[in-house]
Amino acid sequence: MIAAKAQSDFGYDYIPDASYEEVADRISCIESEVSLEYNEKVKSFIDYFTVRDRPYTQEVLNKTALFFPIFEETLAKYNLPDELKFLSIVESGLRPNAISRANAVGLWQFMSSTGKMYGLNND
Repeated sequence: MIAAKAQSDFGYDYIPDASYEEVADRISCIESEVSLEYNEKVKSFIDYFTVRDRPYTQEVLNKTALFFPIFEETLAKYNLPDELKFLSIVESGLRPNAISRANAVGLWQFMSSTGKMYGLNND
């Protein structure tokens, strides 16, 4: 039986009890420059972000309108895959002031030592 679709507060629909096959089918329809794989580990993350910690996901989605246009413009300028913008969600949850236990900072969780290695200023 196919689960009924539910509508989120942000216009994104989801299937609360989707089967493995339903999610795999949806992912296979996504056009992407970056290869997308689907397996049990990916399914568990999808479940976490769409069901178990939905408020966090909605909070992050609210921030995309501010950050993604900036990221998209810069990625396009340097001919980089648009999908890289999603890395900032994974790294920091789109929190510019994020600091990891390893002292990686910012939206992209950049390390000061890495910046020095590439001749960048820490400012």
